[in-house]
Amino acid sequence: MTRRAEFTTLSKLKAMARYIRCPGVFELGIKCGKKFGSLSEIQFDHVKRCEIEPDNSPENARPLCYDCHSSKTIKKDTVEAKKGR
Repeated sequence: MTRRAEFTTLSKLKAMARYIRCPGVFELGIKCGKKFGSLSEIQFDHVKRCEIEPDNSPENARPLCYDCHSSKTIKKDTVEAKKGR
């Protein structure tokens, strides 16, 4: 099992510079648009899962609100992880 690496603060800041609102999860058809308030409200998602490609670059970081991140984790990442086992 690959140890999950977190994004650096610099990667998070660069990813945040691209978004004012939650972009949602395009690959699941989730459109959000919730305006980000404080940094504590934001969760950072790996667009390409760490298990597939350990990439902690700003380009692989996507800021999401809690609801969108939970949806992606449950509906996409968990299913893909089970298929890979």
